[in-house]
Amino acid sequence: MPMRDAAQAACVSRAFWRSWRYYPSLILSIDSLGIEEYGSMYDKLTRDFINRVDHIMQNHSGMGVKEFRLQTYPCSTIDPSILDRWIQAAITPGIKEFELSLFELSDIKYSFPCSLLSGERGSSIQSLMLAGCSIRSAAQAGFMSSLTNLDLHSVDITGEELVCFLSNSYALEKISILNCDSIIFLNIPCQL
Repeated sequence: MPMRDAAQAACVSRAFWRSWRYYPSLILSIDSLGIEEYGSMYDKLTRDFINRVDHIMQNHSGMGVKEFRLQTYPCSTIDPSILDRWIQAAITPGIKEFELSLFELSDIKYSFPCSLLSGERGSSIQSLMLAGCSIRSAAQAGFMSSLTNLDLHSVDITGEELVCFLSNSYALEKISILNCDSIIFLNIPCQL
């Protein structure tokens, strides 16, 4: 069932609402939420997007999330504290796929909180995709024992920070790096 239909059904049926709280796949984008683009009225579009995602994240229990995808295009002015709140609610033990695709027009660069990937929360992630953000303190990510696929697109991360991240990801099979201009030199750990 598409995300939009599931959300509408949750408003009507109390039984479906209870099952919605444990919905395993959260794909949040302008399209999946059924938000119409308002031409040049990006402030209204961003407000609608934030309100709907907030409502979903507050009403979802966080339990049972296997896949979380957040795509903010074309919203470019989402406050980093709001993104932190959503990501913290999404990264729960048992999550398998995580995607954060930010659309940034402004000089504000969101810094992904690697500390959320430590311990039991991050150990189940098999696929991690980040776009349009920065990664600092990658050593805080902890041991990512299940990570097999890593995609970084337009991520501000240095080669040293990436090596710290990779050194805790022994199961890694595929890495994709695109437009990560701060990486000048990358020395892959011998364990990989």
